[in-house]
Formats: sequence, structure tokens, C-alpha cells
Amino acid sequence: MTVSSEEKLLVSLLKASSRGSIEMAVILSEDGTPIAYESDNRYYDPEYVATAAAVITGAVSSVMELVNAKGYKQVNVDLEDGRKLLIRQYKKQKHYLVCLTKTNPNLGFIELLLEEHLFK
Repeated sequence: MTVSSEEKLLVSLLKASSRGSIEMAVILSEDGTPIAYESDNRYYDPEYVATAAAVITGAVSSVMELVNAKGYKQVNVDLEDGRKLLIRQYKKQKHYLVCLTKTNPNLGFIELLLEEHLFK
């Protein structure tokens, strides 16, 4: 995993300022390579998370092309246990930020954090 200090700082800040709402955060490149990762759960493998997120973003991009849409900014996946998988474009669509929330998170608060840190 290639670790950039700017991206490592970003995932650390997001997780720390989320007041426990974000369980895991990873930044990945367009090809699915993890760049930075932060989680307290040692069972989340950043390589697997990045690969799964790359598949999701690839599928969404393909659908956007089929319907002649210009693109997308975010993908939200509601998990059966109440957690959310949030995928956001980062750095002019060259990277993605993926966050896994805790169960029943305050999405408004998390959205504010993401907006604050991603679009400075």
C-alpha cells in the first residue's frame, strides 16, 4: 500500500473528528490501490476494501456511460445492519474516499465532515 502523508492525515482527521461514527476510512486510487487507511478494527483489510470499492465505482461509471450521464460525485450503500458505505470522489476524480460508518450514524454530521475535509 502506497501511503501519502496528505491522505493519511485526511483519513486520520476524518475518523478522529467523526466522534466514533466512522469505523473505517480508506483512500484508493482509480485502479483500486489503497493509498491511506485508518481503522480500529484489525479485521478490515484495506486491500479487500479498496478492491470492492473499485468494483462498485467501476460499475457505477459504466451505468453512467450507458445513460449518457456526465458522471457522479458519490455512492451511498445502506447495509442490512444499519451501517453505511460511503464512497466519494477525491482529487478531481483521480481517487476515492471510502468510509464505513457505525450502525445508524448521523449522516448529516458525516456529510458535513466529508464536505469540510474533501472540498477545502
